[in-house]
Amino acid sequence: MSREYKPNSEDESVEKSESLVDEESDKAVELDTELKKEAFTEPSFIPEDVVIRDERIYTIPLWRSWVSGRGYRRANKAVRYLIKFVSRHMRSMDIKVSPKVNEIIWSRGIRNPPRRIKVKVVLGSDQVVYVLPVDEDVE
Repeated sequence: MSREYKPNSEDESVEKSESLVDEESDKAVELDTELKKEAFTEPSFIPEDVVIRDERIYTIPLWRSWVSGRGYRRANKAVRYLIKFVSRHMRSMDIKVSPKVNEIIWSRGIRNPPRRIKVKVVLGSDQVVYVLPVDEDVE
């Protein structure tokens, strides 16, 4: 009693629908990758309506912030020193540090920040000083 498998019209329609689903999923994957590419373009740290009045590049010696004292919480001290350094050189107390600069300082943990960091300091028309990493373009 052997039976042979004979595909009927329903099986063929199932195969066709599966191929349509595969094509749709490929299109969905392409759309997802396009959306991800658009999502990775981060907005500028400086607001668009601000006009750049002055731009300087500094190499800040962060090691001076933790020369004396214990070996922990050095990254906190380094961020405070960076703000103090920028306020002294730009003569402004309204300072905003970019999250990328913060990540660079904290990249090796709380106890071991980099000894020096190169930053781009920008004075905007709103009298706010923005601290950016050197490789980031200012528009």
